[in-house]
Amino acid sequence: MKQRQVLLVLDSPVLLHLPMMMMEIRVLLAKEMYTNLLESLFGEIASPYLSPYVYKRGVLDAEYGLRKVGDKFFIGNSDVTVDTDSDLYIRNKHFRVTRGLWELLTRKKVNTKLVSADDLKQYNNILNLTSAHLEGYNPSAPIHVSHGIKFRTVIA
Repeated sequence: MKQRQVLLVLDSPVLLHLPMMMMEIRVLLAKEMYTNLLESLFGEIASPYLSPYVYKRGVLDAEYGLRKVGDKFFIGNSDVTVDTDSDLYIRNKHFRVTRGLWELLTRKKVNTKLVSADDLKQYNNILNLTSAHLEGYNPSAPIHVSHGIKFRTVIA
């Protein structure tokens, strides 16, 4: 009788799905560890905006915003450093960053509810400093025209 009970337990739906559940748990733990790592490196504000550079590229704006090349971030013709307070350093200039500015720097479709007039001013300063809105990131080139929503609503 005991042998029959053991076989029933081993054939239970829970155990049959255990490898799948373990994989899902590992994925969740990996995402949580990765989120914690990003927060420790780049701060609480920047980490949700930088995490898509690893696993989701569809929401990112590499045209007028940050792009990742190897292990470094760039905007326009300049490299970007992000500190543990989520602030940016571009060409030795410090930019105090808000969620609104991170929206402008990283997203194709910007959540305008998060963007203030000061965020737009800071973003404009960064574009002018890095030529991110110009053809080939060349300071003497014309504006890079795009059919994207960000160009129509923010750049133009």
